[in-house]
Amino acid sequence: MRPAYELADYPLAECSPLHDAAANGRVFYVDPLRGSVDGDGSRERPWNDLQALVDEGLIGERKRFLTLPNRLLAALIHRPSAVRSASRDGAVVRSGDVIRLASGGYGAIDLSGLSNAGFVTIEAAPGARPRFTGLNAAGASYFIVRGIAISGAEPVDGGRYLLTTREPSPRRVDNFVFEDIEISWRTRAYATDPATFAAHAPDGANVSAIA
Repeated sequence: MRPAYELADYPLAECSPLHDAAANGRVFYVDPLRGSVDGDGSRERPWNDLQALVDEGLIGERKRFLTLPNRLLAALIHRPSAVRSASRDGAVVRSGDVIRLASGGYGAIDLSGLSNAGFVTIEAAPGARPRFTGLNAAGASYFIVRGIAISGAEPVDGGRYLLTTREPSPRRVDNFVFEDIEISWRTRAYATDPATFAAHAPDGANVSAIA
């Protein structure tokens, strides 16, 4: 007889209260079609590239990282090691702020290692359906991602998943909320031979967190 397990048997990750998310913060806008690299994030002059905002240090108050010795130690003992973080003083989008995304393609989004003191919300604008080709949230902290479709032909970062909160390191995501996320793979199985499909087809999501 197979053992029966209840959800209560497993430790579940908990999130801090969401009352500070989108309550009193500012609202910024990104539109890949109507926006501009010269935009200021306002409704009238939206940004056009979400990942560029991350890369330029405008999103994420801090960046988590592991020193090489800690990374090697963690790999050796198979347990988390000390994670450090560096301030991103140029961050414009900060705790309590909201980024609203217009419909369109945003490519692969990498939030790995980014952390905030309070929740930053990245969500679809009312009536919009933005699409990512992948989302990497490994080691990220205090984000809400809402109303996003994730659909791509390749997994993120050469892994197997279109959405992941894990990577080959002991960093673990915490206080990260997914709401109304749709995950799909756009390449049809009959478009390639079975062996190629099995070798390269991505999985949907690989999610783990600090309990």
